[in-house]
Amino acid sequence: MKLIYIAEGIGPVFQSQVVELLNSIIKYNKNIKIVLLLGVRKEEEALKITNLHQDIQLVLFKSVPLYPILDILTSISLKQKLLTLDVTPDTIFHSRGEYIGIMFYKTFKKLYTYEPKLLIDFRGAGIEEIATYMNQTLLIKVKLVYLKYLYNKYIKKALLFSAVTKELQQYLIEQYKLPTDKFYINHCIAGNNFSFNIDDRMNTRNSLGIKNDDILFVFSTSSSGGKWQNADEIAEVLTKKGYKVLMLTKKKYNIDGVISKYVPYDDVPKYLRAADIGIIIRNDDIVNRVSSPIKFSEYLSCGLPVISNNSVTLIIEIINEYQIGIIVNDIREIEKDSILKLKEINRNNIASVGQKLFSFQVISKGYMNIYNNLLQMKSTNE
Repeated sequence: MKLIYIAEGIGPVFQSQVVELLNSIIKYNKNIKIVLLLGVRKEEEALKITNLHQDIQLVLFKSVPLYPILDILTSISLKQKLLTLDVTPDTIFHSRGEYIGIMFYKTFKKLYTYEPKLLIDFRGAGIEEIATYMNQTLLIKVKLVYLKYLYNKYIKKALLFSAVTKELQQYLIEQYKLPTDKFYINHCIAGNNFSFNIDDRMNTRNSLGIKNDDILFVFSTSSSGGKWQNADEIAEVLTKKGYKVLMLTKKKYNIDGVISKYVPYDDVPKYLRAADIGIIIRNDDIVNRVSSPIKFSEYLSCGLPVISNNSVTLIIEIINEYQIGIIVNDIREIEKDSILKLKEINRNNIASVGQKLFSFQVISKGYMNIYNNLLQMKSTNE
């Protein structure tokens, strides 16, 4: 089997959600050949990639911002690279995100008469995120009109689809009239290093100056917190309640009770183990309701009980089913008695739930199932 995985840009989660996924797939499936077809603005961006499996071929194409006319340049570069990749009717194409999947499809059809065995992997409500969280300048409004046109015209061209939650799946089915029987669900992943270790927990707490009876919350993000993650409110409210808060963000906090750190991805697990409770407070909108927050996957895999508000459906369902956290209407509702009950939950039991739902072994098997189904689908000519 030959897999060409198409991604655009090296964002904060690229290492955990792309590199480690592909490494896992090639590790457990010896008969697969993988090409990572990666769009970058400048080739030196690829230097940020670490630990990519030696048998995975990295091919770069030049991508440009998502605007009308400019995307012709992306298509030209994609076309040049596709011609070097020995594509056959049995080649599997996995697009991380719908926009680059559309650009790939348009480019592919200029070169070949048959339909590509294409999986479009939806990572969230993309158009809705732009409409909700970007300043609505004239340029952004033009982008939204253009994206809606592309989505409505080309999304259905993929043979199969994947979404990170069943809520996103249902939303997209209704929005774009996509076939239910061609849709799969694969949550966001927690890396193999995300696990619980009691010795590591105590060593890190000691290094942070955290006492045994201290209650340490952790808020973790690969960015500065984002408009929808309410990082500032989390730090302010919890410290006023007398708790210590470990803020693993790019933003520095000068607040009593806050430990402010931004650490490399490989170091994140040890800090999650050191904490007592993971906190996730998201805005209540469609972007968050249908999401699969990466940090939720990582919190659980490190054995952390989670306190969240009622904005993310996946979090609500998992916490209620496994009784490994608390759902609140507002962060100010958090009470000490509830926190003490959460601390009594066996951390290894929580970690086992995280591994069951979000591990690379589970998610990579899910994608391999899709690839095998794509192989069974006949390529058709126009």
